[in-house]
Amino acid sequence: MRIGILGGTFDPIHNGHIMIAQQAIRELELERLILLPAGQPYHKETDGADKRTRYEMTCQAAKEFGFAMSDFEIKQEKPSYTVESMKYFKSVYPKDTLVFIVGADSLDYVDKWVDSKTLLSMVEIAAAGRGGEDMETKKLKLEREFQAVIHLLHNERADISSSMIRERIRKGEPVRQFLPKLVWTYLKEHEVYENKSGRRL
Repeated sequence: MRIGILGGTFDPIHNGHIMIAQQAIRELELERLILLPAGQPYHKETDGADKRTRYEMTCQAAKEFGFAMSDFEIKQEKPSYTVESMKYFKSVYPKDTLVFIVGADSLDYVDKWVDSKTLLSMVEIAAAGRGGEDMETKKLKLEREFQAVIHLLHNERADISSSMIRERIRKGEPVRQFLPKLVWTYLKEHEVYENKSGRRL
């Protein structure tokens, strides 16, 4: 099988994430798409939801769009490096091709990640985002230096971010248009961010 893995803080997961996942499935002929919520990201500070709530919200998106879920990073007591997570998935799917899906910006520094050589030997990388000559140059560099397999997805840029959604909720502005239906319903029913803003969705 060809299995795509889309990781992220998902605080909350939004339509931009879904668009990237669906584009990867179409372009790379993925037979399974796994959503991998981060437990405690090394590189992010967030004023959002706790990891269990983020996991439950992401489960709603997975249910709505037919994706699979993984709680591997959520269950860890410390932040997880990407290479550690991919080693886990490789142990679960030893005969399958794994495609780790990242944003365009990640392509600029994936070679600086912990044990990037091992990571790029285990999985293919699919980068979504801005496109253009600079991404092509970075793609060729990674392929030459690491014998990596890099795919550039041709998705349209979505001007949506989780932080923007949280900020709109704080201001009492509508967010329904940015979220999968079941995620929006979950946010509303569980008042996920309302305790930080005092406003209703």
